[in-house]
Amino acid sequence: MAKKIFLSNNIRSIKAQTKNISLEQLHSIQAKLEEIIKERQKEDEEAKKNLIEHNKKVEDYLKQITSDGVALAELLKKANLPAFKKLRKMRPPRPPKYKYTDSNGNLRTWTGQGRTPKPIQHALNSQTKSLKDFLI
Repeated sequence: MAKKIFLSNNIRSIKAQTKNISLEQLHSIQAKLEEIIKERQKEDEEAKKNLIEHNKKVEDYLKQITSDGVALAELLKKANLPAFKKLRKMRPPRPPKYKYTDSNGNLRTWTGQGRTPKPIQHALNSQTKSLKDFLI
């Protein structure tokens, strides 16, 4: 069988690709896929087992640390590990600096950051107004 079968999740694609393959070859492919599935299931079960063991160890260590009265922060300082990145604080939204009327006649505001709104940009391009004219 020189032709490669491309894996797909779509039944139509699978039918089209296996159209010219004999029934014996399809059974052979099925047996091989079942073997692969069994191997994958064993690997997944082993990975889950390892994760459960790891989580149990972490819980045991935390219990031991807290029962001994050691603060976790103190332990991390003594371990000389590289400093963890501080969480970035979100800044409050910037107050609007400019106001303009959009194409629908609604009054809008703009902080001055990001793309220039179209009505302001058209006024600047036509040189009828400057940015100072839109200040709040």
